[in-house]
Amino acid sequence: MALITAPHEQLDPDCKTYDLTERSDLLIEQAEELTAQAKAIRVLDWTVRSVCDPRSLLH
Repeated sequence: MALITAPHEQLDPDCKTYDLTERSDLLIEQAEELTAQAKAIRVLDWTVRSVCDPRSLLH
């Protein structure tokens, strides 16, 4: 109960809290990073398949 009424400065400094805007921005950044990773994986997959079995790309 003390944490609920404690001023913000007294909270654990290692416990990072985010307001909704910061959380939204963080989620957008993570989504963009995951999208970039997914695109890179698709390019790598296409490259490997084209080298190993070029005919598989025709289907």
